[in-house]
Amino acid sequence: MRVDVFLKTSRLIKRRSAARELCDRGGVRINGLPAKAGRELKAGDVIALSLPRRILTVGVIEIPSGNLPKERASGTYRIIEDMPVSEEMQDMELPLDERDPRPVLAITMGDPAGIGPEIILKALNVKAVVDCCRPIVIGSLSVLEQARGPLPLGTQRVLTVVREPGAQASSGAVEVVEPDMSAPAVVPGKPSADSGHISVACIKKSVDLVMDGKADAVVTAPITKETLKMAGYPYPGHTELLAELTGTKDFAMMLTGSGSSAGGGPSDGAVLRVVLATIHVPLRDVPGLVKKEGVLRTIRLADSACRKMGIIEPRVAVCGLNPHAGEGGLFGMEDINEIAPACLEARNTGIKVSGPLPADTLFHRAYKGEFDAVVAMYHDQGLGPLKMFAFGNAVNVTLGLPIIRTSVDHGTAYDIAGRGIASPNSLVEAIKLAARMAGRRK
Repeated sequence: MRVDVFLKTSRLIKRRSAARELCDRGGVRINGLPAKAGRELKAGDVIALSLPRRILTVGVIEIPSGNLPKERASGTYRIIEDMPVSEEMQDMELPLDERDPRPVLAITMGDPAGIGPEIILKALNVKAVVDCCRPIVIGSLSVLEQARGPLPLGTQRVLTVVREPGAQASSGAVEVVEPDMSAPAVVPGKPSADSGHISVACIKKSVDLVMDGKADAVVTAPITKETLKMAGYPYPGHTELLAELTGTKDFAMMLTGSGSSAGGGPSDGAVLRVVLATIHVPLRDVPGLVKKEGVLRTIRLADSACRKMGIIEPRVAVCGLNPHAGEGGLFGMEDINEIAPACLEARNTGIKVSGPLPADTLFHRAYKGEFDAVVAMYHDQGLGPLKMFAFGNAVNVTLGLPIIRTSVDHGTAYDIAGRGIASPNSLVEAIKLAARMAGRRK
């Protein structure tokens, strides 16, 4: 029986039209989830009704076969709770369902011509993902449905478009929030300006949802600098765009990977966490960008990130820029003039930091568990060792933002897009980490 019919038949609400209106306003929840009027009920379901000055929660005992007299109507349900609420509380817009402790994650589609839509569909069917979060996909439903083509039936979880998170009634369906633009004509493996436009639109929408309290964290599928440039955007990647959208000046990129995850790395449970002092810049520009203030800021961000991940007293190691950390100035002065003073100041503020240390041996020491995080001076110095250790199951975390954001450790993989063979492992790990971080923040 439909929800609106049951509410009227059981005399919980006088008119069926009033029941439909209450459902449309989000005032009816079934088993903790918002319900539309057409939702089918069964015995054992729990209904929460947001009524004037009260929230009435009832359990469905039986589904009536038709209209019932008043004395029998009350036998179709049992009252679990009848809680009075103030008018101010009733008028509050509660963005998240407090009955469900799982955090709400806004998962962006990424570049629609890449593997993002495919790995999202696969990740949504992983039990660990279902258990740890309530996912909202930010993207185009038509693009996602197109990506289903080569996938097995086991990845056919129901998707439904909603205007706002929490509006979906169908149990088990995943909500899709579409950005305010028409869906592009996508050819898998073919980058375009349209791909760049919708990539950015999805990111902006996900940030808005978190900043408005309608989601707890952002998880991003891969995009490319190429399509951003084709669409006229100046950002070299997600990190810089997210910093601008959130008004963040001090930020950094961390990649973290565990060898014990399903990525084919070592199986001894080792974890590497790498934070970059510089990100997407030409190698020739790096020496001029390695300054005490920037290195110190990155050390602090690394320490803070480890604490948010549950490490009580993080041990941070800092790479030297030059071979052998400069060999006392023989191979360059940046280690002496910029990196060492940054480490000293960080130590003076209570951070457990070592460095500058030669990068060629530092990562092995971190792998063996001597350090909790490594600060690298440039992109490939840090990410080369990390991806050698945990490629395909590492997670990218943006530090310093007022929101939680994680991402995959790989790119759009245009060469295999649309073939149904992309691995969702890194996305699954990114979702799990975002859920853990959101849980600690609550």
